[in-house]
Amino acid sequence: MVLVDGTWYSPGMPESLIDATLDFRKGVVDEATHTARIEERRNYLMRPKARPDAD
Repeated sequence: MVLVDGTWYSPGMPESLIDATLDFRKGVVDEATHTARIEERRNYLMRPKARPDAD
């Protein structure tokens, strides 16, 4: 797993999505591109394998 901006994602997530916030802060991408990349990260979000049990 890869920790990006405080959230765990799949290690197969492209570098452009990993660096979305960094690129935005450096001025490499505009706000619309940044927002689109953040939305695209949802496809790589790590999810629990099971639900919590009674314990």
